[in-house]
Amino acid sequence: MTWCLGAAVLAVPRGAGERSATLHETEVAFAAKIHAPNRRSEWVEGRSALKELAWRAFRLEAPRLATLPGPEGAPRLRYDADMPTALTPSITHTRKWIVAALAIDSVGIDGCDLDDAKRVKRVRERAFSDGELAALGTLHSEAQWAAAWAIKEAVLKLHRGGIFDPGASSVWVTAIAPPAVRGAIKVALLALPETMVAIARSGRNAR
Repeated sequence: MTWCLGAAVLAVPRGAGERSATLHETEVAFAAKIHAPNRRSEWVEGRSALKELAWRAFRLEAPRLATLPGPEGAPRLRYDADMPTALTPSITHTRKWIVAALAIDSVGIDGCDLDDAKRVKRVRERAFSDGELAALGTLHSEAQWAAAWAIKEAVLKLHRGGIFDPGASSVWVTAIAPPAVRGAIKVALLALPETMVAIARSGRNAR
C-alpha cells in the first residue's frame, strides 16, 4: 500500500486477490449475476483488493464493507451495506494488475499495460485533441503512451465520465514527467512492472 495525492492505493497482481476475498452478502448476490467467468473473477478481485486497502489504510472491517455500482455505474462504498461512508473508491483492472484507491472525496485511478501502447497509438487521433500531441511533445516509449492513456482515463473516472462520453479527447494531457493536465486537477503516476497507473484528484483535495 502507498499514499499518493492524499489517496490510499493498493496494487495486487491479477489472480492473487480472489482467493482471499470476503464478500458482503450483497456483493455475493451481485457477483452471481455476472455470467461471464472472467468478468466475474475480475469484479471479485477488485472488491478483494479494495477491502484489503480499506483495512490497511482506515481499519474498516472487510466483511462489513460493500462496494456496489452507484447510479452512474461507478463503485460506491457502504458500511454494513446501508451506511454510506465518506470514502470514495476507484478500481482499475488490467490484464496484469488490480489497483484500488480510496480517498476522502473524489478520486480516479486507471492502469494501462505497456502491451496496450500500440492500441493507444492506433486510436491517437480520437484519443487526443487537435494540437495536444504536438504540445505534449514526442512520446518515445511504450511507458509514455501507456501513461498518457492512464492519465486520461483516471481524470474521466474522477468526474464519473467514460471513454465514450465525454471521451478521452476531453482530457488534455500537458506533460508526462511530471504528469499534468489542463484544469484544477492534480495527477500522479505509479510505475508497476509492465503497467503504468495514474491517479487523479481535484486540486483542493490532493496533497
